[in-house]
Amino acid sequence: MKASSMKLFFLVFVLIQNFALDAKTLHAILIADTIHSDIRNIAAPDLKNIQEEMRKIAVHTKSKLKEKTFSGSDFSKDKVTSYLENLSFGPTDSVVFYFSGHGYRTMQKVSPLPNLSFEFYKNGLDMKWVADTIWNKKPRFALILADCCNNYAENGFNNETKNVYINLHKKPEHNKGYDQLFSKAKGCLVVCSSTAGQYSYGSHFGGLFTHCFLVSLNKEIAEPTPSWKNLLLRANRYISHIQKPFCQVYR
Repeated sequence: MKASSMKLFFLVFVLIQNFALDAKTLHAILIADTIHSDIRNIAAPDLKNIQEEMRKIAVHTKSKLKEKTFSGSDFSKDKVTSYLENLSFGPTDSVVFYFSGHGYRTMQKVSPLPNLSFEFYKNGLDMKWVADTIWNKKPRFALILADCCNNYAENGFNNETKNVYINLHKKPEHNKGYDQLFSKAKGCLVVCSSTAGQYSYGSHFGGLFTHCFLVSLNKEIAEPTPSWKNLLLRANRYISHIQKPFCQVYR
């Protein structure tokens, strides 16, 4: 092989290597209870809104979107558990795990995070297990978010709906902030829509916390220096008179 050909081969090889190092994937693991009649009218719009947001994030962070949705007949604890156990991430990947459905806790539960319910009267999926499993696979960034009740199972489920009586109209979007929040961020945020012992509420447009979270995200990406701290504080202010969200940070 001539020297010039060798140089060309080396240059192409380097470009391919650099592209591989820069390549990143946005993993969207979206779970919505569209099975049970008492909550599917809340979970269905949640799923639609989150799916739309994930596609925008992927475009504006120049990430490959790998979306896996568990709803309808796929809304299954075993299917979700198996998928998470077999999933792998690259060091530049971001992960969003989202759950909209029923949640609960028991009197014996130590973790402040709820169990995610799939079938009534059967053990749910521990949200802490979800966070630990995803973060142990070492993605660059992970957001684990559940819009569900965190009340004690002994008190039963709550079918009450509420509205957020505050002006939550979205601002015009400025998309540069997506990169700061989802591509450059490191660590794992674990967010539940209510603290231990509380119910979470929904309305015809979906879960109240999901709505507040998405509006706050839309406003945060327009800030000169967007941050997850400010995003979550704003979302909490919108909804704290109804329920108090909870957040843990893994590093």
